[in-house]
Amino acid sequence: MCSSQTTGNHKIKGTCPYGCSGRWSGGNGRCNIECPDTKWGPYCNNTCGQCRNNDSCSVNEGSCPNSCKPGWIPPLCVHECNDGYFGQDCNYTCGYCKNELACNKETGECETGCMPGYKPPVCSQNCDRGWYGDDCRKICGKCHNGGICDHVTGNCPDGCEAGYQGQNCIQRETITLLFRSRACGFPHRVT
Repeated sequence: MCSSQTTGNHKIKGTCPYGCSGRWSGGNGRCNIECPDTKWGPYCNNTCGQCRNNDSCSVNEGSCPNSCKPGWIPPLCVHECNDGYFGQDCNYTCGYCKNELACNKETGECETGCMPGYKPPVCSQNCDRGWYGDDCRKICGKCHNGGICDHVTGNCPDGCEAGYQGQNCIQRETITLLFRSRACGFPHRVT
């Protein structure tokens, strides 16, 4: 079926100089093949991509009228987002996925977990204050003056609060005192 602009002699000859209407297609200027919703091209021999809302693609170019489903590259929507990108029109950058693997192309979630220091499931934000490590499951130690530990390693950049020691300030300090016993006259050790 020709577009509504076709008149006169063209209709008699069966040619469509202004293109086909709806889902009609065909070669040599004729619109004698009706394409199913999932096909496009002169002989309906191309398959539509992953159109948003399961829309039908354009019968002439194969493009999706309202873009793609999340995770697919417009306008044809036949290729997934490149590694490192996800979402609607592949406009979002993946977070810090464990082992530097690609995120889910539709949702951006890191299916293998996050690199240390980042919050699941998308792994694009640092751990919340007071937490660090793999999937932010470790609690920070006692940093000096209530400081924040490093979100990746748990180290306290300004040292430990009094009474704590070690790289992550989680070990209690032991204090050794020496005193003289009045009865015996020699030093005793107390820890």
